[in-house]
Formats: sequence, C-alpha cells, structure tokens
Amino acid sequence: MLTITAIGIPHKAIIPIPTDDTWDIYLNRQLVASGYTSERAAQLQLDLIAFHAMFGVVQLDPRGTVTDQAVDLALQLMRRLFQADPVRLRMERARREIIRTMGTIPLYTIQPDGSLRVRASHPRCGQPHVYQVSTIILPSSAENYHLPERCRLREACDCPDFAQRVQQHAGICKHVAAKLILFLAQQGTDALKYLSNTLAEVSSRTAIDMIADDAVLLAYPLPWEVLVESSCTRIVAANEATVLACSSAEKDIARWIVCTANATIATQASANNI
Repeated sequence: MLTITAIGIPHKAIIPIPTDDTWDIYLNRQLVASGYTSERAAQLQLDLIAFHAMFGVVQLDPRGTVTDQAVDLALQLMRRLFQADPVRLRMERARREIIRTMGTIPLYTIQPDGSLRVRASHPRCGQPHVYQVSTIILPSSAENYHLPERCRLREACDCPDFAQRVQQHAGICKHVAAKLILFLAQQGTDALKYLSNTLAEVSSRTAIDMIADDAVLLAYPLPWEVLVESSCTRIVAANEATVLACSSAEKDIARWIVCTANATIATQASANNI
C-alpha cells in the first residue's frame, strides 16, 4: 500500500502552439511531449502521464481487499484525475461490467506480479478469452531521456478495444480502467478521502501561485474565464490554453480563482496610471 501523504500532486498544463496548430503538454512546468494535433488528444495523454507521475507503477496486491465504498471513492477520484469523456465512460463500464459483476465466478483475478487478468465478457472466435493488463515502460528516446522514468510508464492490454481505439482513450480501455480503480480502492477509504481533499486544495493553491508568476502569465495570458462543462470545469486563458481542470462540483472555486486572477489586470492598470 502506498503512503498517500507522501504523494506529490503534479501541475498539468496544455499549451497551444499557434505556429503549427499543435499542442504541447507540461508536467510541473516541464515539457513532457509535443506535437499533438488536438487539445483533446493532449489532455488524454497528459492525464495518464500525470497518474503514473503520482503513483508510479500500478501494482495490485493479490491479497488486498476492495470494498464497495472504496470502489465508489476511487471512481470519484478517477473522475478528478481524468477529464476526457471516453475515458470516464470506460471507468463506469469497468465498475459495472468487471468489478461489480454478480456472477459466482469473478471476471478478474490479480496475478502474483500485481498485474490484472480479466475474462472476456463476450469472447469471439480467434480472440483471447482472457485479457492481461500490465504496466510497461516506454523506451528512452531523444525526446524523453531527460524525464523521470515515471513519465514513461503506461498501461498495456491485449483486448481489441485497446489496440483499435487508442486514439479515443489514449490507452485506457475498460480493463485498464478496472486496474486503475482497483489500485486506488486497495489504498483504503481513509487514504482516498485524504487524497481527494488534498487535490481540491492543491488545485486552488497552484492557480493562486501561477497568478503571481510572470512567466506563467506569458503562457496563460489574462483574462481567464470559467467553462463549466458536463464532464468538468475548466479555467481557460485568453489564448484558449487550459490553465486548470477540476470537477464540475468545484465551479465556485474555479470562479473565485478567475476573479482573483483577472483582478490583477485592474491592479496593474491602476499602478501604471499613477
């Protein structure tokens, strides 16, 4: 089990590059990857990289216990950590179709090495009847050699959805989603509640720190605005870059941050006129 109080919560950012109409992704203000052709694709990849940056290798405990309450809390936390609707849809399916099945034989088993095996719900001719979900490390390259190994961790599954629809979910099929949910649920309810509260506090503090950073304001020019969407609430800068993404329930916090940030415009203008 992890020591939740020792986990570092990274700051995530997506920066548009107008010269070639692409997006770069940053973790803790460090360039992690570039050249994404859409903000959605960049967000998908950034969320998964940030998850592994926080938790490292997702290794399940074969003797660990999972309660319904812990699964519910883990799913709520996953919604905060992953913003894309296709990923959230697979989270819901993972809970409903894999973790909480009522059959006498469980659909999943945790292997001694901490990986997950899931029985195919509707096996087809010529396809595996059991899917294996494991954590892999991407090979080092000229672009990522300077990054911590955690930023090169990914999940792999041999199901058809993982291979055929990777552009939709960035490598989070329902089997991978099940593994991530189970991993969090095994940490226990107290740890998950602590982490959820910490995420809310860090989101607010991070944005406030950014307001006072001139270099950050160059990347996220004022004024900022709040976009309340069905899946999440986003703070968006004048150049359409996403400053911060949080849950829809935190829209009041997001609005307070935006009001505080935009007030600096008036303050600076007043100072310039003195």
